[in-house]
Amino acid sequence: MQRKCAWCGKSLESDHNANKPERLISHGICFDCARKMFETMSEPMQEFLDRFPGPVLVMDPDENVLAANRKAIEISAVAPEQIRGMKCGNVLKCQQAEKPEGCSRSDKCRRCIMLQAMRYSHATGLPRERIPASPEFEWLGGKRTVIYVSSEKIGDLVILTLEESATED
Repeated sequence: MQRKCAWCGKSLESDHNANKPERLISHGICFDCARKMFETMSEPMQEFLDRFPGPVLVMDPDENVLAANRKAIEISAVAPEQIRGMKCGNVLKCQQAEKPEGCSRSDKCRRCIMLQAMRYSHATGLPRERIPASPEFEWLGGKRTVIYVSSEKIGDLVILTLEESATED
């Protein structure tokens, strides 16, 4: 599978894991497009993020949300300008984030696939793609759902992408 920039169509690296069934992602963002969007933090970046059907968060090295797509903003139920500086669990209505310890601080948070993927990409610069997780999100309405978590580092930021896939009870 060849990966392409979802913004400009430029070919990215060849996918050496193309034969693995969990490697279905065929989009990404090239460095030039990411730099242009993240430098301005303006409408073009928002338009790009809104192209994704599932929640997308742009995270800084301190694990704070810098930007979010429309789906993540809908889930958070806060005004778009209030998203900046929130923790991912607060934006995505994780039940653990509501506890006194807060997002990323409880015992369960150590096993959080989103946090692990984000920290891995921040530390190594390498992406994590379609890692299955079963988070405790309020917006999932209690149904058994697998969320596929992907993270990709661009500069000092990590883009955290979630894909929902309903499963049988």
